[in-house]
Amino acid sequence: MWLLGGYSKFYKGNLQDGREVAIKKHVKMEEPKAFWDEIDVLQLEHLRHPNIIRMIGDNLMMVMELMPLKSLDKSLFDSTGQLLDWDARLKIAEGVAIALQYLHSQDVVVRDVKPHNFLLSEDFDAKLADFGAAILNSSRTSNSSGKMILKGTRGYMDPEEYRGKAQSPKQDVYSFGMVLFELMTGRRTTALPPPVTHLSSLRFFHSIVLLN
Repeated sequence: MWLLGGYSKFYKGNLQDGREVAIKKHVKMEEPKAFWDEIDVLQLEHLRHPNIIRMIGDNLMMVMELMPLKSLDKSLFDSTGQLLDWDARLKIAEGVAIALQYLHSQDVVVRDVKPHNFLLSEDFDAKLADFGAAILNSSRTSNSSGKMILKGTRGYMDPEEYRGKAQSPKQDVYSFGMVLFELMTGRRTTALPPPVTHLSSLRFFHSIVLLN
């Protein structure tokens, strides 16, 4: 196994033409809809961008281009990951922002923006590689009672989502802000206090930046 994700395992392999690839296998196949939803997003013909992972094939597994430095969270929080200087962090932040800007222009809301879902090349190019929670902004995901279904990861989710606000690209922008926090400080967003007020969170963030 090359890399372990929250709902999937990645294996490293080679195609017949010699290209190195990553093979993504979902480990929680009791929820196959999430797997096929991700396949559908990645196969949308108009989604082609340097900061979006390229899928080469699928057969209950996803075969993707290999990103040697693995996921961004490995470099930020794992002692075995690649150390990031400020130039690398800036390049990664720019790549994440460009990827989100492109997806939003194509009506796609990711809904789970976090370091774990961005893979890095040897040159610190960041590519979004997980679309399991993604939807088209023109659609709405709700259960039979009509209530919105929450998607995302604690520490990165927009508090407005908990208040039942409609899904929109703004949620990804908030999550991107949390990714920037981690890139700047090297601290996980779980260190943030509960967002009782926007002011309390801003004061906490400001104190962390001053300490670093």
